[in-house]
Amino acid sequence: MDQLAFDLQEDTEIAAGSEAQKTAPETDADQGAPAKRTHNRAPLPDHLER
Repeated sequence: MDQLAFDLQEDTEIAAGSEAQKTAPETDADQGAPAKRTHNRAPLPDHLER
Protein backbone atom coordinates (compact mmCIF):
# COMPACT_ATOMS: atom_id res chain seq x y z
CA MET A 1 0.00 0.00 0.00
CA ASP A 2 2.85 2.38 0.76
CA GLN A 3 4.30 1.80 -2.71
CA LEU A 4 1.00 2.78 -4.32
CA ALA A 5 0.87 6.03 -2.36
CA PHE A 6 4.48 6.75 -3.30
CA ASP A 7 3.77 6.10 -6.99
CA LEU A 8 0.72 8.37 -6.93
CA GLN A 9 2.72 11.16 -5.26
CA GLU A 10 5.46 10.75 -7.86
CA ASP A 11 2.90 10.91 -10.69
CA THR A 12 1.46 14.10 -9.20
CA GLU A 13 4.91 15.71 -9.01
CA ILE A 14 5.71 14.74 -12.60
CA ALA A 15 2.40 16.14 -13.85
CA ALA A 16 2.93 19.40 -11.94
CA GLY A 17 6.45 19.76 -13.36
CA SER A 18 5.22 19.07 -16.86
CA GLU A 19 2.47 21.65 -16.55
CA ALA A 20 4.91 24.24 -15.17
CA GLN A 21 7.24 23.62 -18.11
CA LYS A 22 4.40 24.08 -20.62
CA THR A 23 3.30 27.38 -19.10
CA ALA A 24 6.80 28.79 -18.50
CA PRO A 25 7.43 32.01 -20.42
CA GLU A 26 9.94 31.89 -23.22
CA THR A 27 13.37 33.19 -22.31
CA ASP A 28 15.54 35.39 -24.47
CA ALA A 29 17.69 32.35 -25.27
CA ASP A 30 14.66 30.57 -26.73
CA GLN A 31 13.84 33.52 -28.97
CA GLY A 32 17.42 33.72 -30.26
CA ALA A 33 17.38 30.14 -31.52
CA PRO A 34 17.86 29.74 -35.26
CA ALA A 35 14.74 29.23 -37.33
CA LYS A 36 13.80 25.72 -38.35
CA ARG A 37 15.09 24.58 -41.69
CA THR A 38 12.81 24.89 -44.65
CA HIS A 39 12.75 21.96 -47.00
CA ASN A 40 13.11 22.34 -50.71
CA ARG A 41 10.20 20.61 -52.42
CA ALA A 42 11.70 20.86 -55.89
CA PRO A 43 11.57 17.63 -57.92
CA LEU A 44 14.65 15.43 -57.88
CA PRO A 45 16.88 15.22 -60.95
CA ASP A 46 16.04 12.42 -63.40
CA HIS A 47 18.92 10.19 -62.27
CA LEU A 48 17.63 10.12 -58.68
CA GLU A 49 14.47 8.35 -57.53
CA ARG A 50 12.45 8.63 -54.35
